[in-house]
Amino acid sequence: MSPSLDLEAMVREHGPFLARALARLGVGESDIGDVCQDVFLTALRRRDDFRGDSSVRTWLYGIGANKAMRWRRDRARARVDVSSDLPEQGVDAAQPVELDRGRARAILARAIDGLDGELRSVFVLFELEELPMNEVATALGIPRRTAYARLESARARILAQYQRATREPRRSVGARP
Repeated sequence: MSPSLDLEAMVREHGPFLARALARLGVGESDIGDVCQDVFLTALRRRDDFRGDSSVRTWLYGIGANKAMRWRRDRARARVDVSSDLPEQGVDAAQPVELDRGRARAILARAIDGLDGELRSVFVLFELEELPMNEVATALGIPRRTAYARLESARARILAQYQRATREPRRSVGARP
């Protein structure tokens, strides 16, 4: 076994990245540890399949993206809502900039949750994890042009969602319609 595919080293080096990626791919907070473990166990079983065409991180992400899609599909079948609104962080009323940032993050999280798996994976890897597009395409097993097309589609959908969300008037607590 290659030193880069040593389980303990993989977990130590790539565990935090994988946990962040799984959360961004819609895995519920309470299940991230279990799904991470499943990814690493799958990688350990399939270590002979790793040819080195991509980085270990990219390879693990590909396995994780598949596990996250399965997790979301299983939750949808169980009729569990995995895309509940994020609670708004409490901030002092004198800090409107922080409040607006929190709202923008919540809008972005809902928009990402609304993307299908193919668009979501490309967007998360390229925009949030800042991987180069050639690694994104390799991780997802798609041509680079397809990855770029999916990225553009994801960006357009997220922008549309953001524009819809920010056009809606905000009501203060206790205000009547």
